[in-house]
Amino acid sequence: MIQPSFLAMSLNASFTHSPQLASHLPVDVVADIVDHLAYDQQILKACSLISRSWVHPTRVHLFNRTYVESEDDGALLSRFLQLLNDSPHICAFVRQLVLATSPGHRRYSSGARVAPSLLVDLLKHLPHLHTIEFCGVSFAGAQFESLAPATFSLDHVAFTDVGIQGMDTAHDWTRIFSVFSCIKHLSIHTELPHVHRLPPNLPASFVKIAALTLKGITRPAIMLEFLSKIVKPGCLKSLDVAVLTPEHVSAFGSFVSTAGIGDRLQEVRLDLTKFHVRHQRYPTEIPPPFWSSLQLAAVPSLQTITLATRLDDDASVTLSSICDVLAYAPPTIKHVNIAMSGAFRRVVSSEETLEEASFSGFTREVLVKLEEVVVTKFGEVESVVTDLREARCTGCRSEEEEMGEEMEQYIVASMPRLSKRGVLAFTPPLHSCKLS
Repeated sequence: MIQPSFLAMSLNASFTHSPQLASHLPVDVVADIVDHLAYDQQILKACSLISRSWVHPTRVHLFNRTYVESEDDGALLSRFLQLLNDSPHICAFVRQLVLATSPGHRRYSSGARVAPSLLVDLLKHLPHLHTIEFCGVSFAGAQFESLAPATFSLDHVAFTDVGIQGMDTAHDWTRIFSVFSCIKHLSIHTELPHVHRLPPNLPASFVKIAALTLKGITRPAIMLEFLSKIVKPGCLKSLDVAVLTPEHVSAFGSFVSTAGIGDRLQEVRLDLTKFHVRHQRYPTEIPPPFWSSLQLAAVPSLQTITLATRLDDDASVTLSSICDVLAYAPPTIKHVNIAMSGAFRRVVSSEETLEEASFSGFTREVLVKLEEVVVTKFGEVESVVTDLREARCTGCRSEEEEMGEEMEQYIVASMPRLSKRGVLAFTPPLHSCKLS
């Protein structure tokens, strides 16, 4: 395979001695070459100088994802806006924009400030922008700026490590969100800083959000309460939440049961891989009624549920707990996805035959329980997918041993009714993969 750096040097050498060669290359050939070099910014810059016909295809990749990293004063953000004013020809190439504070300045009391007026000006200059990410910035003082009604619609808006403790407020965040009229996918990987109770006069229901992802939030109740205030009812269709503690369970239930929030929710993903119980409230196994707090029954249109957990011996949420969660889901479920990570063991008796082999975390009793819940609860189920892409098998005879086909046969034999209906599936296909 030709290395991109070697290809770029060869092209530069060839076109330096034969300038006409570059100008006579077909446009599709130039595009293919540039696509091959797309992940090396320095090479792309060199290619942009080869010929006028190379400028446009290289700019497509050079400016596609623009990362603006500012110090704590945020001056670079203003300079970037000035650049867009002075160079309007590059605006159409920006598809993804990251506004960030440099890691060395992400401290307790610092962070580049993003003002609503600056954000609006950026969005006006970037007509083809579909994604914007805020990383380590601050919205302090945003509430004091007046804005016209929101008109901007984006495919993806992400917040990561955003806000300054004691400075950013719920009103500041509300003003930032008011810039957008519609967000197809909202990702939040941060807390609502220094907010322990929402003020009573927050504007309500002004932004359409179709998909919501919440990860790494230790205080979910205040964030979900905030989102329930600003999200327009009947818009949310997909929800992906990392559930870390029992507080997350009750907060999730309160959110989806809020009037209008869960009415059209069709897909839910609960990441239980890092779930843990504080103070050892449930020292052995979490009782089944605990999961009723998720309020999944309050989501009448739910069709797809994905539950992620770990197979390790010390995991708080086992496959048996997954069955308990499904028992409280609405009967409208058509697709059940169970994503497993971590390590499981192959256990055999003294006579090593298929009938005597089993897998830790996938005991036959648990699989029978899972089948019973699915068959009796979901009359129109179309697929039950076991995802083992992040799992590994230990205790095998050798690292090269093929375990996929044996495990697939084991699961199929444990759930004959689902197998007969043809709804069992595996990701990746276990008969063709190695799990060890």
